[in-house]
Order: sequence, then C-alpha cells, then structure tokens
Amino acid sequence: MSAGAETGETSVADLVRAEVQRALQRSIKGLNYIFSGDPPSGLTAKDTIYERGTLALYHYRPLASEVYRTPLLLVMSLVSKSYILDLAPGQSFIEFMLKQGYDVYLIDWGIPRPEDSRLKLDDYVLDFIPDCIARIEADSGEKDLSIIGYCMGGMLALIYAALHPEGPLKNLVCLTTPVNFEGMKLMRQWTDKRYFDLDRIVDTLGNVPPELIFASFDMLRPVARVASQIRLWDTCGTMNS
Repeated sequence: MSAGAETGETSVADLVRAEVQRALQRSIKGLNYIFSGDPPSGLTAKDTIYERGTLALYHYRPLASEVYRTPLLLVMSLVSKSYILDLAPGQSFIEFMLKQGYDVYLIDWGIPRPEDSRLKLDDYVLDFIPDCIARIEADSGEKDLSIIGYCMGGMLALIYAALHPEGPLKNLVCLTTPVNFEGMKLMRQWTDKRYFDLDRIVDTLGNVPPELIFASFDMLRPVARVASQIRLWDTCGTMNS
C-alpha cells in the first residue's frame, strides 16, 4: 500500500476518533446540565405590596430613567409559575418591559391549597382581580391601568374586561390565550361527561393535580416532551463543545 493511501486511512481514522470523542463530551456536558438542578429564576427586583392567601401582588422596581404613568398589570395563569415571564437576566420579559419604561405589577396566584378547591371563576374576576387593581391604583396614584394576561390569565382578564366596560382598563393584551375552543379537542372532551367526568374528579381530589394536567398534554403529543429533552441535551452539548 502506498504512503498516500496510509496517510488517507490514518486521516479517516483520526476524523472518526475525533467525532466519537466529541459526541461523548457533548453527552457528558448535556447530562451535567440536566442534573445540575434548576437555574435561578425570577431574579428581577420586586416588592410584595399585597398578599391574600396564596395570592401575591408584586411591584417591580424600575429599570429606566423615565417611567410611563399608566401601570401595567401582568395576570398569570392559575397553573403557571410567575417566573415564566422572568426566567433569567437578559431572558426576561418583565426585565425587558421595565427597561422600556413600564411600571410593572404582577399577580402571582401561588400554589393552591386544599381549601382553595371551593374557588370559582367568580372569585377571580369579581373579587381577586378587582381587589388587586384597587391596590395598584392606591400604590401608583393612577386611575387607569393596562393588563397583559398570560394563558389562562388572559381568559380571566378578558372576563374582567367584559364585566367592566367603563374601566379602569385602558389597554388589554392576551398572550397564548385560548378564546375559541372549537379546535381544542381535549378541552371539548373535558366538558363532555361521556369522556371525562370533571365534577367527579374535583369532588374526589379537590384541586385537580398538576400531574393530571401534564399527562393530558402528553396524551395530545406523546413524544413531544422526550423530543424536547433530546433537543435540549444536544443543544447544550453543542454550545459547550
């Protein structure tokens, strides 16, 4: 065999060996990331100006030299953590809005307790949200405010807005909020007792367990969670290789 062929064979072997080593390193770094625990989140500076049961009303400290007078209230979903909109410095919706000069408040519903199983939509849209808005008016000194509703929080904000056409709502924005449920097959099945007796679940368990909600979403997309974890693993390895 010629020297050129030997050189070619050695080059291919080296490339294969290097690629295998690189794949191993990526996998190890991906595992380290996955098992390192949750990164710190919700770090944007804020003050708790009101608490009621599990509910907490936050007021975020300004990050701009000039601040709009009209306060901005973020209404979270009942099943979402408030740090979803404040993941990390540089990756935070709340931080971004503060830097744009908005005066940001947020309703964090907290983790429901057994006694909260008696709560209805009426309690949220006729009591909790108006109560928080009154607190914001007193704290800010302004009579109007804007609302951004996230997911189910958008539904609560829409119902509140419909019941208060005269204000004090100035602007309303909803993010990832379902309004027309015709295309949501799982939601239709949840309201059809032939498939799912929701009243029996609530009577038996009180608050619907989060595991049941997660399992329902997984049934809609069986491999979505595993696929997302694989992509995260691969991305982490690529970023650190």
